[in-house]
Order: sequence, then structure tokens, then C-alpha cells
Amino acid sequence: TNSRSLENPSQTRRAAMVSSLHAVRDSSARTGTTIARTFAMHLDAAEGVRTSAVVLAIVAVLFATADLSQLVFAFGGAVAFALLRGSPVPAAKKISKATCSLTKDNGVGFPSVMTPASAVAPDVAAARTKARSPWGRVPGVPPPPPLLMRNAAAAAAAAAGQLDVRQPSAQPVAAPSFRADGWEGAVEELLSQISPTSEGDMIVQQLADRMEQVVRGLLPEAEVLGFASSDFTRGTAYGVAVPEVEIVVTISSQVLAARLRDRHLQHMEAKGPMDDRKLQKSAIRACTDRLVGAGHFKFRRSAFRCEEPKVTLLALPSLGVHNEAIPISFSVNSTTPMCCAALLRDCSFMEPRAKALILLVKRWAKDRGICHAAKGHFSPYLWTLLAIYFLQVGATKEGPLLPPLGVLNLQTTLAGHPANSQAKKRQLKRLGNESETTSPASLFKEFLHFYANSFDFRGEGVSVRLGRRAAPHISLPLHVVLGEDGATTQIGVSIEDPYNRRRNLGDGATALSLRRLREELSRAAALLDGDGCGCEGATLTRLLEPWAPPAAEVEEDKES
Repeated sequence: TNSRSLENPSQTRRAAMVSSLHAVRDSSARTGTTIARTFAMHLDAAEGVRTSAVVLAIVAVLFATADLSQLVFAFGGAVAFALLRGSPVPAAKKISKATCSLTKDNGVGFPSVMTPASAVAPDVAAARTKARSPWGRVPGVPPPPPLLMRNAAAAAAAAAGQLDVRQPSAQPVAAPSFRADGWEGAVEELLSQISPTSEGDMIVQQLADRMEQVVRGLLPEAEVLGFASSDFTRGTAYGVAVPEVEIVVTISSQVLAARLRDRHLQHMEAKGPMDDRKLQKSAIRACTDRLVGAGHFKFRRSAFRCEEPKVTLLALPSLGVHNEAIPISFSVNSTTPMCCAALLRDCSFMEPRAKALILLVKRWAKDRGICHAAKGHFSPYLWTLLAIYFLQVGATKEGPLLPPLGVLNLQTTLAGHPANSQAKKRQLKRLGNESETTSPASLFKEFLHFYANSFDFRGEGVSVRLGRRAAPHISLPLHVVLGEDGATTQIGVSIEDPYNRRRNLGDGATALSLRRLREELSRAAALLDGDGCGCEGATLTRLLEPWAPPAAEVEEDKES
């Protein structure tokens, strides 16, 4: 106990000494810091005093050497400088051109995007400067996510069906002229010019073979088919908007998905699973990249919002199949070209004049600008159905010239086999006993009068399956069209798909396209009747005069 009592005082004294030393150290540190701060303040004050003394000396010298006018100007400048410093102007934000790279819109659904230049790989940047694919990107580099419209204004304009505006053309297409006199002779001369020829079929076959060689580098199992609806070697109006040559790549969907898996999996997370339509578009893009990269094809436009997506290409003369560029409608696994060719073949087998009427109708619709499906007008396939329906319902002087086609089988048509061969033979025998008194030229006149004056576009339905005038079938959905004012509605034209009676092929029409259709039919009927044209009858040249959209109001204001 005594030892512990002796040790405790010593430990207490040691602890007290340590505490006092720490206190002295902290006090010294605080004192040193205070002295340093005070010394710095004195230095700053001394520096300020010296600076002030120098400024005062300079001012004194200036006042001593300057006159009164100089002093007034100096004082005014000092006041103005002080005011300017007191009201700062916000600096405008600028984007350096060196920090951004711009990807232009190419008209195929990809928007203009800006990406930092530092985020672009050097090899990709170099490749972009050398060559671009039709989709505004380098092969192997994923494209930006597509948008339906760039902005709300473009969407509103498309929804309202805005009128086209006339643009100057370097090589405008003039109306056709004919050597023959009279309506009958002019129509026969036109038919000799637009009817498909063996030379044209050979060119299309060579074109399909060349394209198949290129496409098989990407899709080895693909087959390429070519179709020519008329003689494409003669330049016509809207030749690029509505090509006469259609090229279709046919391949199994399963094989196509396997071949393009590496391509579309890059966007699987962003876009979700690939359905058949997206796969079809991806295949068109991939094949177009190959064809354009080969150097003998040029991309013109795309139509990916249609029921069957497609692109328009130009086969250049360097390909070696023709001495002029050939507009081509290119698609993958599209059934419409084959169905149209099958209908034309079968109807021509039953009634040879049917082919001539279909050629005349499509040429008139194309020249008058109501055959471009991307603008909401009827496609050449729909005009074919309208011509067949006209020959079925007995609107001609001879009565019905074609029988009802019944339900057509798509698989049989795609396989190339004639549909309902026995029924067609019986109908052909019955129709063959009738004398052919109506020429194709007269049938063309009656066709235009029928749809201009007799046919009810709202109450009747076009059905080549039934082949009779009646209201649309209850199973056919009606197409309600929003008016051009954005408030009213109307019932569109009902055109039944002969391969699917529950599908309305007229569902792409707009209020503007329907108005243009009525205007053109009324114009044609008036010309044929000689109303308001200052002559006894309209010539075929006047009827086929290429349509041009009205000039822009802005251009009219500039001229005035």
C-alpha cells in the first residue's frame, strides 16, 4: 500500500508536466500564427500605401502638366469605364466546331445527331470522311436509333397531308406526242410504246442476276426475282417515284434471321426484340449497303412506312446491262410484285384486252401523279385491281368481260401456278363466243367515266373476289380518313385484298389523296367529253400531260 501511494504522486507530477508542455506548445503555435498574420497585414498595408503613393504622384504629375480640356476628357472616360464595368453583358454560349461532328439526315428516317469528336474512334472518323453508306453511316458502325419524324412540325405536316410544292427540274418530262390521228390511233401507238418487250425482259433478268451475285455475299441462300410492268427503256414522268422495274429478294425468314443476327443484335437492347417487319427493314438496309458499296448502284429514297418496306435504287450504266440508269424498286420478301404479275397473267389469259387496259390506266395514273403510294395515293397494284373490277361488273357495252376471281391462294400464286384453272377455262369458253367490238381505247374511256360518274367511292367496295357491285363486305374494315381541316372525317375507298378478304388495301389513302383522285377523274371525264377545252374531244396528249404541284406561295410573294 505504501509503495502504491509513493508511485501515484510521481505519476501525477509527470502527467502535470506533460500537460503544461502541450499547453505551452499550443500557445506558442497560436502566437506564431497571430504574429505571422499581423505581419502579413502590415506588409499588405505597406504595399497598399506605396501603391497609393505612386498613383497619387502620377495623378499630381498629370494635373500639373495637363490643361483643363484634357482633364475633362479624362474624367469623362473614367466615369464611362466605371459604368461599363458596373453593367456586365451575359456572354453568348458558343459551340466549337472542333468539339462536335455532325451526321446529316439522309431522308431515310435517321435524324441529325451531334456527337463529341473525342468520342469518335480515329479509324471510324477516317472512314466517315472516305465513304458513307446510303444510311449515313459506315458499315459495321451501328446507326443512330431511327425516329418517325424529326420534329412535331414535320409530323403535323405529314398528318395533314400537306400539298407538294413545285420545284425546278433540270430535265422536265414533256407530255407524249403521237403521229397517229384520232383517239384510237393514238392509244394504239401508246400501247406499242409501253407494252413490255422481250428486250426489256432480258435486261431485267440480267439486272436480277447481277444483283443476286452481290446479295449472295451477305445472304448465300437468297434468290433475286425481277419484274417489269411496262417498257422501262422509255423515260416517263415520275420514273423514279414509281419505278417500272421491281427487284425482290426472296429468302426464308428463319435463314434471314440467322444471317442477320450479328447485325441486329447490336441494337437488341435498345430497340427490343426484332419482329418480322424490323427484320425485313434490316435486311433491306444490309442489302442496299452491299449494292451501293459495289459501285454500280445509287440510293435514291426509301419507303419504310408502307405496308411492304422498300427502297428506290438507280442501276447505273456502269453495270453494263443498259446504257441509261434504271430506277428500281428494291424489297425483301415482298409479295405484291408477284401477286400483281400473277393477276395480270391470269386476266390476260381470260381477256387479252385486260392487259392493255391495265397498262393504259397505270400510265395515266402515273403521269397525273396519283400513283405514288408513299404520298397516300393508290399503288400500281391497286390500279390493277380497279381495272379488273371495272371489267367484271358489266360497266362496258359488252357486259362483264372478266369473271369473279374467287378466293385466291397466296402460296399457289407465289409458287407460280395459275389459280382456278378449270373455272377460268369455262369462263374463257363462254366469253370467247362474244364478239370483241370494244377496243382498248374505248375501254379506257369507259373506265374513266365509270369511276368519275358512276362508282360510289364511299358506299361501294372494290372486290375482284366477288366481281359485282355491292357495299363492302362486313368482314372488311372501313378506313376512316381525317379531313384536311383536322376536324371532319370521311369514309375512304374500300378495296378488298383478293388474297385476304379481311384486309382493306385502301387504308393508306389520305384526305388530300382522295381529293386529288376526284379532281383527276373529273378532269379526265371533262376532257373526254370536250367540256371547257375548246375542241370536240380531248387528245391523248392532253390527257397524259404530266401533273406538276402548284408553285409555293413564298415564291409568288417574291415575284410580286
